[in-house]
Amino acid sequence: MTPEDPVTSSRPKPRWRPLWVILGLEAIGLFIIWISPAIQRQQQVMRTAGLVIVSSVLLTLWLLAFSRLRWKTRGFVVLIVFLILGAFGALFKFTGVTGDLVPKFAWRWKSHSGSPTTARSGQPNAFPEKSAASRRLPDSFVGYPQFMGPTRDGIVHGPPLESDWKAHPPELLWRVPVGEGYSSFAIVKDRAIGQEQQGGDEIVICRDLFTGATLWEHRDPTRYENSVGGVGPRTTPAIHGERVFVLGGTGHLSALDLATGKLLWSRDIIRDANSEVPAWGVSGSPLVVNELVIVAPGGKAHSLAAYHVETGEPAWSAGDANAGYSSPQLVTLLDEKQFLIFNGPGVSGQALADGHPLWSYPWSNAAQHVTDPRVVAPNRILISTGYGAGADLVELHRAENGAWSAERKWHSQRLKSKFGSLILKDGFIYGLDDGRLTCLDLATGEPCWKGDRIGHGQLLLSRDLLVATAEDGQVLLLEARGAATHELGRFETLPGKMWNPPSLAPPVLIVRTATEAACYRLPLATEGPALAQQDSGPPSGIARLQ
Repeated sequence: MTPEDPVTSSRPKPRWRPLWVILGLEAIGLFIIWISPAIQRQQQVMRTAGLVIVSSVLLTLWLLAFSRLRWKTRGFVVLIVFLILGAFGALFKFTGVTGDLVPKFAWRWKSHSGSPTTARSGQPNAFPEKSAASRRLPDSFVGYPQFMGPTRDGIVHGPPLESDWKAHPPELLWRVPVGEGYSSFAIVKDRAIGQEQQGGDEIVICRDLFTGATLWEHRDPTRYENSVGGVGPRTTPAIHGERVFVLGGTGHLSALDLATGKLLWSRDIIRDANSEVPAWGVSGSPLVVNELVIVAPGGKAHSLAAYHVETGEPAWSAGDANAGYSSPQLVTLLDEKQFLIFNGPGVSGQALADGHPLWSYPWSNAAQHVTDPRVVAPNRILISTGYGAGADLVELHRAENGAWSAERKWHSQRLKSKFGSLILKDGFIYGLDDGRLTCLDLATGEPCWKGDRIGHGQLLLSRDLLVATAEDGQVLLLEARGAATHELGRFETLPGKMWNPPSLAPPVLIVRTATEAACYRLPLATEGPALAQQDSGPPSGIARLQ
């Protein structure tokens, strides 16, 4: 037949217009999603995923039902799509999401460094010998004995850091593979203690602070795993005297001997509370106060629970709130010491003596409660969460009859902290607004400046310097100045997703991901006014570790 044959010429022409309409609407939708300042980054990612799914369904319907293409052509397109998807699934594996909920993938043949054989080999050539100067700690060394530092507020104490990292670059002391998990290290003397997952066991490992070599380890046959949230423990050990207290992702609380790692006692706080492991794992790091270990299992009469340091026997439990993902703090508000906890329903203060609730401030359940609230004045706290929730400055009052009440002084959408730390300094609050460095005037809630977008990392304060860890593994040094800021230096540490909080005990900084840990010696200021500065101690309203 010729091209002019009537059979051929009578074939319906393909309908291309619906294809261009679908693609055009998808492009417009993506444009609207990503230019809107009112939509948070995580919401942008989720809405983008939803739009792509809907567009894919519509494109499939057009191809199979309305395109009028030859069936051979339609089948060929479907085959190509399935081959691409199959090849992708064969080559890559899903490894979780970023802090903005972007899926992450890795080559399937890439081995996971969850079994740190090098770190435990004990071979001399596994760890280069460091100079005596590298191993020497200053007389003013304080350590980092628990989550968020000595006073649990992200403010570290000890000698001042050198601010010129170009002239005095940080020195890598060691780098080792580790098992999975989102915990950080506790540091005391010449030891660093962390938690990780290896197969079916949660591991507590004590490492030499200067070489990373394993001194001892303790194993518990338990495993927390979530397809999106990841694998392994998420809390930081608490060191108290000659004991280490660790809490795993499924709720196993253990007391270990600091010198040897010997198990002294163990409790299952979830079983004790007749509660359930939260969706993202047990995440509240243990707190030691008055010879009691304070944890937050959640549930009826167990929003907080206390265990005796010596025996592990329950001392008290109180409060009916479900667990959140923040850690209990010992604070002083309106001249009364109490425990501050960001649980499922909101923020609450619970009595030092027996944990009974004193006051509460409800908070939207639309976002996970992760970032620890910060005491910013003798009667005020600051609360912040991500996913568009923002931040509230809350003022507490106490009536003559002893009744507590809480009221909001201001609300801001300029600080949406997903799980980063909040740092108070000289009337300004520093944090990560949806992954972007930011500073607010505490009095008004108005923004002072916006910095780089570093993802969902963490902040610590050493005197007048902010040490920030970025989600991509960079470490930044910035001035803690309210009116403006200036970046003083940065360096690359570990590849991959660094959600783990850093541990800073000047001059030592330890960072880790779900696969590696590294220790750096940061330069110290050795002369000039910085050395003469006295450590100012904790801000008003923060109680020191007992």
